[in-house]
Amino acid sequence: MFHFAANKNAAADDIEQYRFNNELTETVLDRMDEVGVDNIAFTSSSTVYGESPRPTPEDYAPLEPISIYGASKLGEESLLSVYANSHDFTAWVYRFANIVGPRLQLGAVIPDFIDKLEDDPESLTILGDGRQEKSYMHVDDCVDAMCHVVEHADSDFNVYNLGTRTTTSVTTATSSNTPTATSTSTIWGRERRPP
Repeated sequence: MFHFAANKNAAADDIEQYRFNNELTETVLDRMDEVGVDNIAFTSSSTVYGESPRPTPEDYAPLEPISIYGASKLGEESLLSVYANSHDFTAWVYRFANIVGPRLQLGAVIPDFIDKLEDDPESLTILGDGRQEKSYMHVDDCVDAMCHVVEHADSDFNVYNLGTRTTTSVTTATSSNTPTATSTSTIWGRERRPP
């Protein structure tokens, strides 16, 4: 079972998002148990790490998410760990960086930038100061990595970071990947909202 479903509006910071994602995953796990499916590949997020140093190893602790979305993903990972250990499941957890490629929808970094710049080509507001370094991984490479992990990792509960070895600043990613950005576009940073 590949579980990709979630409310992924990371900017929403709404406790309802936490409940929805955790209840959805609990329902998926219960149904899997009922019908005898005992393998699950789950899409988590690097947001579970919060403001930890980068690059962050999978065994980094403590995990201190700074958004409701990150907290919901960490909660779902905990449910998967319980099921893997008490229901004889095998779980593969993928903590994604930023996945890019064709057919991305709003809610992903680059499409959001494009949408904002189409509304106002002279100004773009981003979270933080734009100097944050992030990993951007192409969707094809991501799928290949997920399949490789499922085929080769054999612990009951497996956690893998999926991203690239290199990082790009948000400002650079915005300038080089958004066709509507111009040299006269002003990029504004804003403070994070508290959860």
